[in-house]
Amino acid sequence: MRIGDLVEYNDNSDEAQGRICGIIVRTDVYKTRSIGLSSEPIVEVLWNNGLGWILRSRVRLANESR
Repeated sequence: MRIGDLVEYNDNSDEAQGRICGIIVRTDVYKTRSIGLSSEPIVEVLWNNGLGWILRSRVRLANESR
């Protein structure tokens, strides 16, 4: 996934908070505070209802097969 990609929310619908689709505006890595644990990629998305960060694993490219 890259900046400018159109993505869809792809996780538990109870936690969607109105997020349906959006465009990636930034990427980063979430670093845990515990030593020895791995980092997780995150993306900042301009959603249909606002701007917010989310784990990259919780979104999919909009043109991917379902």
